[in-house]
Amino acid sequence: YFIVKPGVPFSNVPQRYLGREYVRLNLKCLIERPCKGYVEGILKLMGMENCKPIGTCGNKLDVSSPDDLKYVGKDRHSLFRSVVGKAQYICKTLVMIAFSVKELSRHFHEQRECDLANLKRLCRYLAGVIGQGLLLQSDGLENRILGKTDSDWAGCQETRKSTIAGDVSWSGVS
Repeated sequence: YFIVKPGVPFSNVPQRYLGREYVRLNLKCLIERPCKGYVEGILKLMGMENCKPIGTCGNKLDVSSPDDLKYVGKDRHSLFRSVVGKAQYICKTLVMIAFSVKELSRHFHEQRECDLANLKRLCRYLAGVIGQGLLLQSDGLENRILGKTDSDWAGCQETRKSTIAGDVSWSGVS
């Protein structure tokens, strides 16, 4: 992250690095977000540049017809893998998409029509959160480690597998 010396004025000009933007607000506060062009590139890859944004990124598996369980063709196979890979990269800064991306990644090798529909839903959500990111704040306490976890035991309706997630912060920075 940024090293700021005391007495040096802060700049709200974003610093770009590897597809991410960093904006330092003050000595203890930093915003990290994906570059606008990175998210727009994902939407362009899916052909959804002008899609209508939605407020939630994921939903339960909807298999309302047998066609939903059909596997996608080879042409859409590589598209699916490419878009999900790009979404994995921005999960660190857009943590609200982490669960949806994890569920899409489970079907990385064999995508079905219902998985492609969930990917399109994720893209519609991304269209509405361009410019949002993660606010990193330090509480000023030195050498403090804080861990948080969450779990969903046997939450998958297909496999009854569990999902576990966690976050560790050191000195107030995740």
